[in-house]
Amino acid sequence: MTSAPLAFRVFNEIGIVERLSRTMFDRVMPDGLALPQFVVLNHFVRLGASTPRCGSAPRSRSRARR
Repeated sequence: MTSAPLAFRVFNEIGIVERLSRTMFDRVMPDGLALPQFVVLNHFVRLGASTPRCGSAPRSRSRARR
């Protein structure tokens, strides 16, 4: 046997797990909250930001590099 069928099975299982986990996520989150929005909110919580200010952090970083 070649490794192609094994590789296909592995990636197929990964795809199935991803789909099932996304479906479970969609069921437990409030209506209107998508996964990308949750990821951004989770990022701000881990940083300890109380209120995100759109665009302020990237501008201050870009000025510091100049």
